[in-house]
Amino acid sequence: MNIKKIVKNICITRIIFGALLVVLGVYSLMNPSTVISTLGFAFALYALISGIIDIAMYFVFDSKFGYAPSLSMIGGIISIVAGVIMFMNPTSTAFMISLLFPIWFMSTCISKITQLPLIRHYSGTASYWFSLIVSALGIVLSIYLLFNPLTSLLYTVSFVAVYLLFYGFEVFIEGILGLNRSKEIL
Repeated sequence: MNIKKIVKNICITRIIFGALLVVLGVYSLMNPSTVISTLGFAFALYALISGIIDIAMYFVFDSKFGYAPSLSMIGGIISIVAGVIMFMNPTSTAFMISLLFPIWFMSTCISKITQLPLIRHYSGTASYWFSLIVSALGIVLSIYLLFNPLTSLLYTVSFVAVYLLFYGFEVFIEGILGLNRSKEIL
């Protein structure tokens, strides 16, 4: 399989994934009372898919450029572990949200920051800056939630919903820009 087809498949996956995140974020904002119990599995699935994509990107860029950001691999592994834990313990989702989500958000954002040079190359400067801002806000949010577990339990659904919207738009836009730009670059 050539690199052009791999990049195209990653971009299409990111477009679909971004759209699903936006839908998940809107649903979370509209139904905050049922979110924790009904979306525990959805968040677990998202964590698994996110981790797999991060690890896939690590290997794709390692094979293409001879190097890849190690934090992308680490973030992918942490996302997969968080997803598996959420699947195995759906009744303790509230506890996991208050502790695992801040860690997971932080690892996802750090992973995205390590990919910024590649995002700039494939998706352009606008996507680079949008990714940087969303990731920085995600890190600040994750630190806040990590050190305020009560607040985390009370407000995580809204924080997560808003973050999912922003991150979903970012992934969607990155996928579209990457798809268009890959036609020019590759």
